[in-house]
Amino acid sequence: MAILGRITCVLLQLHHGRSMCEDPSVGFYSPAAPYVDYENVPFGKYFAADNRSPYMQKPTPEVDAMWEELYNFRLTGLSIEEASQLMEPTVHLPHDDNTYVVSLGVSHQLHCVNHLRKALYPDEYPGLWEYHPNGTTIASTS
Repeated sequence: MAILGRITCVLLQLHHGRSMCEDPSVGFYSPAAPYVDYENVPFGKYFAADNRSPYMQKPTPEVDAMWEELYNFRLTGLSIEEASQLMEPTVHLPHDDNTYVVSLGVSHQLHCVNHLRKALYPDEYPGLWEYHPNGTTIASTS
């Protein structure tokens, strides 16, 4: 029991001893970094029924539009100098050897979260899933 207590104390000390990094992208290049501002936002208050975030409301065309606006940024182009600084390789456009294609990962992640949100309302989004007799499903990508 004493060993477990010591391990717990060490882990707590390590956890609380870490400094908060203002910019999580420090240490690697991102072409988006100059355009990103970081802000700590408390999230817990939005679970109260009388104070729900607009993104947690029941489906409406307005709520759907707000979600889609979150990830409206899809592909963009970088110069060869910018692309050479990326951690992962990319490719140039088929007819433009000087423009390299990138996309922010958060755009895809938000698209997937929105898809999960829609799955909570199958009557509102009837074409979202394709159900098979063997019990498997396939999600629409739209």
